[in-house]
Amino acid sequence: MLILDTFDRQLAPTTVQKGRRFFTQQAVLSLEQTGQARWNADVEESEVYSVEIQLQDRAITDAFCDCPAEDSFCPHTVAALFALREKLKQRQPKAKRASKKLTLDDLLHQVTVEELRQFVADYAAADKSFASKIQLHFADKDPRIDVGKQYTELVRKAIRTHARRGFVEYRETGKLAREIRAILATGQQFLARKNYRDALTVSRVIVVELVNLFDHCDDSAGHLSSTVSSAINLLGQLADSEEAAQPLRQQLVDFVAAELKLSTYFEYADFGARLLDAAFRATMKLSEPDRFLVLIDQLIPLYRDEYDEYTQNLLRTTQIRFLKTLGRTDEVRRLTLENLEIVEVRQEVVAEAVDAGDFERAKVLVQEGIRLAEQKKHSGTVRRWQEQLLAIAYRENDLPTVRSWTKAFAFEPGQEVSLPYYRQWKQTFSARDWAREYRKLIQAMTQTAAQNASQRKAVWFYEPDTLFHQLAPIFVEEKQWLALLDLVQTQPSLERLQQAHPYLASRVPAEMLALYLPVLEKLGQKANDRSDYRRLAQLIAQIKNDIPEGVPVMNALIQVLKERNPRRLAFLEELNAVQ
Repeated sequence: MLILDTFDRQLAPTTVQKGRRFFTQQAVLSLEQTGQARWNADVEESEVYSVEIQLQDRAITDAFCDCPAEDSFCPHTVAALFALREKLKQRQPKAKRASKKLTLDDLLHQVTVEELRQFVADYAAADKSFASKIQLHFADKDPRIDVGKQYTELVRKAIRTHARRGFVEYRETGKLAREIRAILATGQQFLARKNYRDALTVSRVIVVELVNLFDHCDDSAGHLSSTVSSAINLLGQLADSEEAAQPLRQQLVDFVAAELKLSTYFEYADFGARLLDAAFRATMKLSEPDRFLVLIDQLIPLYRDEYDEYTQNLLRTTQIRFLKTLGRTDEVRRLTLENLEIVEVRQEVVAEAVDAGDFERAKVLVQEGIRLAEQKKHSGTVRRWQEQLLAIAYRENDLPTVRSWTKAFAFEPGQEVSLPYYRQWKQTFSARDWAREYRKLIQAMTQTAAQNASQRKAVWFYEPDTLFHQLAPIFVEEKQWLALLDLVQTQPSLERLQQAHPYLASRVPAEMLALYLPVLEKLGQKANDRSDYRRLAQLIAQIKNDIPEGVPVMNALIQVLKERNPRRLAFLEELNAVQ
């Protein structure tokens, strides 16, 4: 957990540095306490961003910024934290002296109850928004107040404020989320005061209104999604509460049952799964498990379309998980066998078979899983099942199968060599056998490349480079430096030289220098702008640094380039900088 006194030592140094710069440049335009533990700040960069900080004693329990950054603890938040720490330092007790004016706390202690009551009444009469907030804050005092209606209007008003022609643009979603989070904070206050009814109402309103908004906003930064998740968290807290009345839990389950009939909950983030989990927990507290099973049975027929496969699978796996929790093994076994086409279900059955040592059954299940995945063209799932076959082969000490799969994974068509799998494959051989296998591998790869080149197979890249990218990592892995040098020498392009440079510059400096020189001369002939000049100069500097014996050669090259380009002042500047 971040602490206000040490956050600048806990966060990433680059973020802290930028945030400190904002703070010292007085980019924190305002900072005010808006609740017992909540602070709000406006921080200016290219535009003004709103920051919200939750502080419990000196611990930072939450933070939010409506800038595009994904991390809540962005430089704007850090700047606000510096400002907050400074502000709280100034509040520390000092030697008593005459105060210029009363603080709000002092004032509230001096006014009478009647004076305060009259002020609230007068202010509420003049400001309807303030009157509404008063009514909502004390809604539990008057059962006649329709809290749901009032909070719905409050949320919709906030949405209308930030919408343009019925759509909330990207840069407005953060500001809207900040307003909705303030409303959600009242729900948390209701929960703290054990006003569970209104806490449920607030969370329900926010979930419904924001989910309905997703088709009419650009929430790319995830501000509104995060707010919905927080509202669902509040529902989960209500479901778990020991003191919440059972009828309230029933309302929660009914709410989830009604809302999950809308596919939107399964199309954005993981709202559907999290609402199901809240209902799951509520029914367990109700001691009415069949109520949840009925909910699942009602939802499954609604998502039978081919595009609803994810939702259908989620409902089925949730159903099985719930029955496992109840210990209803017969039903779990029946549903498991009926839903083996679901990858997660099949994976559990495979894991059980492996744990029981029934490897043949496990392999049959995996092979069927591969067949189903291939039918659906789910290549990622096929690969995961193949990796499962490798894992089973390790358990069985099936050396030929281990070799087959590790080699296949190491050299997948169109992919770079996978060194982790290459090493696993190599480990299946003795040192003597590996020497023979290694020679066969290099020979086979070289022959295949030659055949492809002679047959002019359709490839989008140049054939010699294909062989280079396949063999170079292997030569580096095996520390075959002369073989790597030979490979570079077949076509000494700058790309190849740079890739081999870390391994060969210190080992065969003269050979590398001889390869570099004509390439650099050609670059000098083609260079025609400042970026080209700088790139060439940087290469020369790198070679001088890494190949000390090449310094005279590089200085001579610099002189030649300067003589050839006497009028290119920018070129001369870059070359002089590295001479």
